[in-house]
Amino acid sequence: MNYRKIILFSVHADNFMQYAPAAAVYALNLSGVKGRHNLADATGIYAISFGLMKASTLIVKSTTHRLRPDGSTNNSFPSGHTATSFAAAEFLKQEYKDVSPWIGYAGLCSSRGHRGFQVV
Repeated sequence: MNYRKIILFSVHADNFMQYAPAAAVYALNLSGVKGRHNLADATGIYAISFGLMKASTLIVKSTTHRLRPDGSTNNSFPSGHTATSFAAAEFLKQEYKDVSPWIGYAGLCSSRGHRGFQVV
């Protein structure tokens, strides 16, 4: 097995997978499955929640000074990718929980899968 290919896939895939639950909100809405808000309102809600998540993650990163596994910098905790992924999953859940709870579960599973890519 070529572990270099797995690592390269992991590095590239997790850069996109963190946004998959949020993209699902737009894909579902555009395919006719209406959520709680229209697209403009949903975009505003996501932008505000993303900003709050990013600010809180950066504040904690700047105060914890946890060394990255590769030794490059002291801002490894909390994971920005994981925070983004779970914020997007919660956005999906809140937008579609009245349609079907399974849509929200799928977003959480996607976030958990994303976290698995980071461990590889």
